[in-house]
Amino acid sequence: MNTAVRALLLVYALGLVAGGAMGYAKAGSLASLIAGAASGLAAGAGFALSLRRPRAGFAVSLVVAVVLAIAMGRRFLAQEPRDYGSTAFLIASLSVAMAFVLVAGILAARPPAGGRGAPADPGGSGVTGA
Repeated sequence: MNTAVRALLLVYALGLVAGGAMGYAKAGSLASLIAGAASGLAAGAGFALSLRRPRAGFAVSLVVAVVLAIAMGRRFLAQEPRDYGSTAFLIASLSVAMAFVLVAGILAARPPAGGRGAPADPGGSGVTGA
């Protein structure tokens, strides 16, 4: 499961950077370029951290996704009339979806209840809990 979450996280991070660059190229928005690069790098840092510490890396990226979902969701809701093809709606909805994926990744990466795994087999029979 961690591999799938990491793959989606990498695509998400690269998409944020690419989206910021596209906003700059299309509308000349320096704010889009900076925000896209910063959020993409933060999500990318979460990806890199997840290679060694999955829960911590996913948590860092979850913060990025939630902040983007709130910020872009507010921007979308402020539109009159609402444009479901807008960049704000796209980023908000993808960030909400990514947040759900990251929460699933955090829960899947949790150690089992009661410690770091099953107790060692003292008898050497290869069967635990028997």
